[in-house]
Amino acid sequence: MSRNALPYVFALLGFAAPLSAAPPADLALVAAVTGVPQPIAVRNAGDGSNRLFVGGRDGRIWVRLAAQSSALATPFLDLAANPPPRAISQAGEGGFLGLAFHPAFASNRRLYVSYTDAQGGTTVARYLASVGNPNLGDPGSGQVVIRIAQDEDFHIGGDIHFGPDGYLYISRGDGGAKACARSQTLAPTQIVNSSSPCSSSAAFLGSGGNPDSRALQGKILRIDVDSTTAAGSNELCAAAANGAANYAIPAANPFAGSAGGAGRCDEIFHYGLRNPFRFSFDRQTGQMFIGDVGESAMEEVDLAPAASAGGLNFGWIACEGTLGTCAGTTVPILTYTHAANGGPCASITGGFRYHGGISGFDGTYVFADYCSGRIRFATLSGSTWSASEWANGPDLQYTSFGEDEAGELYLTEISGDRVMRFNSAQIAVLFGDGFED
Repeated sequence: MSRNALPYVFALLGFAAPLSAAPPADLALVAAVTGVPQPIAVRNAGDGSNRLFVGGRDGRIWVRLAAQSSALATPFLDLAANPPPRAISQAGEGGFLGLAFHPAFASNRRLYVSYTDAQGGTTVARYLASVGNPNLGDPGSGQVVIRIAQDEDFHIGGDIHFGPDGYLYISRGDGGAKACARSQTLAPTQIVNSSSPCSSSAAFLGSGGNPDSRALQGKILRIDVDSTTAAGSNELCAAAANGAANYAIPAANPFAGSAGGAGRCDEIFHYGLRNPFRFSFDRQTGQMFIGDVGESAMEEVDLAPAASAGGLNFGWIACEGTLGTCAGTTVPILTYTHAANGGPCASITGGFRYHGGISGFDGTYVFADYCSGRIRFATLSGSTWSASEWANGPDLQYTSFGEDEAGELYLTEISGDRVMRFNSAQIAVLFGDGFED
């Protein structure tokens, strides 16, 4: 897809997973949260409260209490009125992009946000919920965890999730400049430094940004936010000038220390991606589903096995979906062509594998296309995934999926200013082992 197709276009990918049976005939999307301007992320806190948190592109995070249909009048956090340590920029495909709650949020009150900043970088920052009011965050508690250079205002990625291992995973797009070849760059010595846009942004460098962080584009990163890194010599490509960082590297990362070759960025977990705008973890299996936006011909969904050791190369820039010479790379589990998707463009919004209570729907991987508004369900038969279209339209709206604590699935409509929920009267009875009756 051309970056000039829309004033801003959120590049997304998503596909579906195994269906043990057909979803019920009355399956529908119903409004779950209304009145949230330009929703871009929906999450639960995992604290037993059954609340939904909805992040808007402008940096406001809203709370919907259980069994209500509208968000509370006061935002949980207002990063528009109370700018974070690096102010949010909505240029291009930027703005507030990701939200994740620490697995121990109920006790440590920590949540993490991802956004593009005004100095040409993508920032992940940590905030704390208020001690006195669980429906309010503390806008003064913001602390930058990691900043990563952005070549252009396109192909940003920006999704964040805690994995089953308790580490924070961050998606990074290739920056929108194919000539810079960021997706295959594993070390600062491999960075293309020719002319703009490959050269470092003066604003980013002037605000303390690390030029080596350009090597982290087109990747999935994995970091330990419960530890820090002291000043000194290391292979952290987004650390401060003295080597210090507000995060540490899991020892098992594929390029940690001398693993995988000396000098390679320790933050990298997977690489060879164009714009993994949305990814997710299967809450039952731990598998990672990555929606990677294509260029001009094909969209793809990639799968990383549960407990993956990392280091998977998904092929970009040599491959787009199944097109290209891709020897030695991990092939996508699902693809669809731009021609089959229809206009005005193609930009896949990655989703989640459903594990809620709707009969016949368990194990289905659900995704949408931002440009066409098509919603697709994917299922697994043996070792082969296949997808079918469930609904078509409205176009230019679907930006994100999310789950509540019970595993029910939600979809954000950025132009409709609402969050939708998949709904059916056909509810399965689940036993303690997670199987249906």
